[in-house]
Formats: sequence, structure tokens, C-alpha cells
Amino acid sequence: MVAEDDKGTSLEPSGPCDPTLSLGYSRWRSLGVEPQIPEINLTPETSRPCAVKHCRTQAPLPEVYRWKTCATCRARARRDARRKRDAFCEIDSQEPSLVSPFQTYQNRTVLLSSLGTQLGNFVEGQTLHLRSKPHESGEGEPSKLSPMAFAFDGEYSVVTASRGEGSSQSQGDEVMAMREEVHGVVEDLNCVLRTKLKGGEAFAIDTGGVIMRFTCSFELIAPLRPLPLSAEESETPLRRSESGEIEEEKSPSAVPLIKTSGELEVAIVPDNSHRLFHGRRTIIRYHMLG
Repeated sequence: MVAEDDKGTSLEPSGPCDPTLSLGYSRWRSLGVEPQIPEINLTPETSRPCAVKHCRTQAPLPEVYRWKTCATCRARARRDARRKRDAFCEIDSQEPSLVSPFQTYQNRTVLLSSLGTQLGNFVEGQTLHLRSKPHESGEGEPSKLSPMAFAFDGEYSVVTASRGEGSSQSQGDEVMAMREEVHGVVEDLNCVLRTKLKGGEAFAIDTGGVIMRFTCSFELIAPLRPLPLSAEESETPLRRSESGEIEEEKSPSAVPLIKTSGELEVAIVPDNSHRLFHGRRTIIRYHMLG
């Protein structure tokens, strides 16, 4: 049906209006409608191959069809570009996730196992280092000892509830539950560190969570290398002190004790990084200096 104005004049455009021939084809194209190739009997003389690689479709000559690719390839290119644009916008709309500065572990058991392994390797390395230091008498500690330091930082998260489920605990009860969980972590660390952690500072975080600090002492046993005894020393294993009492000669492999002090910090904070679940994040930091 052709529209007419008040004077009865037809509003149908005069002349041929082939969208593929006019530069104003976009005015006549409706959204989502693919351009149509003019109905021309394509022959080798009146056609050319599509510019897309591996496409065997023939397109009209530039005088009739001004694009270098066929209609199918043009539609596919627009569709791929639209998908890339939508994916790019979707990525930009998401909030960037912060990378944790601590090593992440699957659970508490894996974290404690890693801590025990690293601490055992550190103690073994320090023992070998102390035993290899030169000393004159083979007794007691070496004359010069360099300071030693050990550090471990790790964290793990657990699921507490699904999003949308209200918490039945009050803020005070939740803080007490976190404190009890910290004491459970400390009991496990006592077994791993083979020492007794003493309570120190403890305070709550305004945004939720608690931080508790503990201290401990650690003795590193490092037996030194025994030096070969001379003939005189082997013949006189005992000596008399000035008071007249018989005193045993000190063993060349005397065992020095290297005392170190350690500090443990355990923090438990809410974990809202997952879009479906609420979690609780536990951060364990243990530093030792001697």
C-alpha cells in the first residue's frame, strides 16, 4: 500500500531505489535486515571472488556491488564484531578483584602442613650452617653468629552461608565464634611449632573480624663438629680444678642452644569475594627472629 499526502500525491520514492547501489542505503535499511545482492546472472565475466579467504562465493563487479566481500561474510563479520563489543563492555562493568598478598591454601590442614615443612627445612638449613662455621676449640657456640629470620604468610577461606540467608548470630556472638576459631588455630600451631604460644594483643575490626597476636620462644639445637683430639688430650681425659675436685673434660661436640623469638598473628575477617556464598577468611602470619 502506497501512502499519499493531502493533495493525493504519492509518497513512493521516484525512480529505482536499490539499497546496494545508492550511498544512502542505510536510510532504507531496517535494523536486522541483511543487504541483498542484486539479482544478476553472475558469470565469470560479470563476477569476482569474495575477498575473504577460503570463501568460494562470487560477488558482482564493483560497478554493481561496492563491497569486497559477499553478503554472508559481511553479516558474519558484523556479528563477530558485535559479540566482541558486548564481551568487552561486560568485562569493564565488573569490579576488579584484588590479588591477595598472601599465599592461598585450600584449607587449614594444607596450610599447617606447608608451615611445618618450611619450618623444618629452615631449621635443618640453619643447623647445617652453624655446624659448618669454623671454630677453634670445638666447644660451645661459634664466635660470630649472623642473625637468622623466618617468615610465613598464608591464608585460607571457608564457606559459612549462602547469599540471601540471614545470619542467626548477633555481632557479639560472631566475634566470640571468631575468637574460638583463633584459639583452635593456635592449638594446631602449637603442635606444628612444637612450642607454647602465649596470648598477647587482641582487638576487633570495625568492618568485621578479629585480630589476635601471640608470642613464643624457640631453641635451635645445633651440635658442632667434633675436632680431632691430640695425643696429649686423649691421654688426659680428666683434669683437676683449682678447688681440688676432678672435673671432666668438656666434650668437643658441645651442643649450643640458639634462642629465637617468634610472633604469630591470626586474623579472621568476612570473605565476600564469591557471588553466591558468604565466607570467612583466616590469615596466619608467623615470623621468627634469632
